[in-house]
Amino acid sequence: LPIKTLKLGYNQIHSIDKDAFNHLSTHLEILELNNNPLKIIDHQTSIAITTLRKLKVFLTRNIF
Repeated sequence: LPIKTLKLGYNQIHSIDKDAFNHLSTHLEILELNNNPLKIIDHQTSIAITTLRKLKVFLTRNIF
């Protein structure tokens, strides 16, 4: 079954590798990164996010 929602909140994530979502890029629609210490969306993380072709919701509230 394809993963459509990925909840990664409260995991002390500081950045995301550019290849992190390669296997999810065709199905993932919702990515939750709330309450992680991502101070900025760095270049590596933005590359990872842009590979998600079907992404509709990207939650980042309460990022420290």
